Amino acid sequence: MPRKPNLVRWGCCLLLGSLLAGCGQRLTDPDNDPPVVSPIPGQIIAPGEAFDPISLDLYVEDDSPDSLIGWTVESGAGLEIALQNRVASLSPAEPGWRGSLAVTFTARDPEGVASSVQTIFGVEDPQDGEYVDPDGRLRVVWTAPVACQGRVVYRPHPSGPTHVAGNRGALEVSHSVRLLDLEPGQWYDYFTVGLNGAGDTLFTGPPDSFITGDIDPALLLQAHFINVRQGDACWVRTAGGFNLLVDGGYGSSSNPSPPSWDGDGIPWALQYLQAAEVDQVDLLVKTHNHADHYGGLEDVLESNLSVSERQAPFAGWGYSASWAAGTELEPDAWTQIRVLSCGYPPGVSPNNENNTSIVLKVIFGEFSLLLQADAETPVTSWMQQSFASDLPVTVLKVGHHGSSDATTGSWMAAVSPEAAVISCGAGNPYGHPHPGTLQILNSYVVETYRTDLHGDVVVTSDGSEAWVWRYTPTSP
Repeated sequence: MPRKPNLVRWGCCLLLGSLLAGCGQRLTDPDNDPPVVSPIPGQIIAPGEAFDPISLDLYVEDDSPDSLIGWTVESGAGLEIALQNRVASLSPAEPGWRGSLAVTFTARDPEGVASSVQTIFGVEDPQDGEYVDPDGRLRVVWTAPVACQGRVVYRPHPSGPTHVAGNRGALEVSHSVRLLDLEPGQWYDYFTVGLNGAGDTLFTGPPDSFITGDIDPALLLQAHFINVRQGDACWVRTAGGFNLLVDGGYGSSSNPSPPSWDGDGIPWALQYLQAAEVDQVDLLVKTHNHADHYGGLEDVLESNLSVSERQAPFAGWGYSASWAAGTELEPDAWTQIRVLSCGYPPGVSPNNENNTSIVLKVIFGEFSLLLQADAETPVTSWMQQSFASDLPVTVLKVGHHGSSDATTGSWMAAVSPEAAVISCGAGNPYGHPHPGTLQILNSYVVETYRTDLHGDVVVTSDGSEAWVWRYTPTSP
């Protein structure tokens, strides 16, 4: 079956306080890479003879003599020509670093024999300020004279779990990789390993270290599928910092003594938001009037969190009902939210509360997320007819906790997600998720994540790619 280009990568991490210190894979898109500039304004490289460069490495120190930042600066054909002409000027950047350049290249003697030479060029004058990429990421970029296979490995310094960023394809195409979601203020090491077409080592580097700057997680869209046990709760933080909360599980208000699979009467959603230091919910959505969705919202409303707007399929209890299928929202300059269903759609029998569910599509660049709530097959069939062009998405929140009445082959073919998330409670008596639902997801080659198995599941995206992080690092 034809598949659209895969955007989703996977990883695992401890969430909330250390959300940005995870592990995962990263593929780069060279067409979308922002320009790279050097933190050393106007530095001149003058090796003294012609060379074929292998790589250009930049090591930068901040004001602390103990903090060394490892960097590799993209060069491309322009640098190759410049080095052959024995001079190159690196582009200026934000001031704020002092350090040295390390250039690795191949020198050719009169007999044409190649030998590796490394020259260090120092920078004497410290500068003031800080350097972080415009998109909020630290970048590691290198060049090589031939297409190569390899990887970049980075890990907390001086010890800690190893994280891999990039892969063979990224190195072959662009020789670049971006380290994403690094925890601010944390030391990291990185080194590069490359192979030529014959499998021989082309270039390698010992671990170099850097300390991250202030990386703003708001530069990414984050979708947090909170483990509220048998219920739904999804907190979306957009790239512009807009906080959307869709449902909240049972919580403590509506069902004070539920069994463990229903949440133990614990306000899981509220506790999650508080641990993430969220103090403002810009939009709170009750998808429909079932306690396993709205109960935890009452915890939020009764807390000291500020809530700007409330929406539901039907008005009452402080909720507005101003939406209809087709309503579009723009919470910030980069994100769109579309309402694909709200209340009973035309022709759907008004005898099932699940089918009143608000169904939302969140769009951020090439990434999209569909929150199906508990909408069942009559609603999904109607959406296939009414919103066919809106249905292909990157990530699907599977309807009705993975029940058999909300997922069909035709629906999955229309939605065509790369990853799916099922929110359900471990040991629930309803048999969620249904084996038939899992079989359908598997037949469409969809990586499936479950809160009963994986705990809290977080999807992040920069608008062109997406990463899935799980509290429990088990296979999908």
